[in-house]
Amino acid sequence: PSGNCTGGLVCPDGASTPAPSGASSCAAGYYCPAGSTSTMAYPCPQNYRCPAGSASPLLCAAGLYQPQEAQSACVACLAGFACNFTAFSIPVDCAPGYYCPSGSSVATQNACPVATFNPIAQGSSIASCEPCTGGMYCATAGLSAPTGSCSAGYYCSSNSSTPTPSLSSGAGGPCPA
Repeated sequence: PSGNCTGGLVCPDGASTPAPSGASSCAAGYYCPAGSTSTMAYPCPQNYRCPAGSASPLLCAAGLYQPQEAQSACVACLAGFACNFTAFSIPVDCAPGYYCPSGSSVATQNACPVATFNPIAQGSSIASCEPCTGGMYCATAGLSAPTGSCSAGYYCSSNSSTPTPSLSSGAGGPCPA
């Protein structure tokens, strides 16, 4: 095969039209720019996908990646990681204070809720978020460590979001006199 075929196709010998009958589609996992002479002209690079008939590689969408060459599809980013590439990148660790389920595209997409924290990278679910430590409080979402100690004259149980909890909060209260 050879000729002036449209990208994604390989023409039979001597064909002069852009998409003649008898043209073959480029093979899945490969791309064939215009004028290609083989259905496996160029292997699809990592972090791209090349379905059958591709004229050029297609970048994996956010939350997806492809660690191998010559593939027709992308796969979901692994839990604990984020995938959002411009090209030739690897998945990044989910940030401390956050969790990344499978298919995450940003390392800070899912913050641990108020009154919790996550001290490690690669949190994969909300279960990676720990209740705030007794004697401490966790005031905002996305913490990698408690915000600070409970105020003098107060006690903080786990899950406290303020240094001065009220008894009605269930997360501590004023110290008894």
